Amino acid sequence: MPLTRSSSGRVHHYAIGAAVDALVRAILRDQRTVVTVSSLMEGEYGVTDICLSLPTVVRQDRVLSRVRVDLSEQEKEGFLRSAATLKRVAEKLGL
Repeated sequence: MPLTRSSSGRVHHYAIGAAVDALVRAILRDQRTVVTVSSLMEGEYGVTDICLSLPTVVRQDRVLSRVRVDLSEQEKEGFLRSAATLKRVAEKLGL
């Protein structure tokens, strides 16, 4: 998507719309494309019962698989901290 600059100097773009368009097309066409989407974790990286965004192969009817990313120990610790924080917040909100 091209970027355009307004008279105030701010940059406007349509990245969100383009991303949604690409995701919808991939799902409707059953392209089995790798996209980063949120879905329920089922033990990946030791995380369960919370939705997180990971590179995922999607089909028309479901998540086909998640792409395993090799994380360093520091990255894995940060990922697990983030997951735990999100779970605590979701529980406090009754979700």
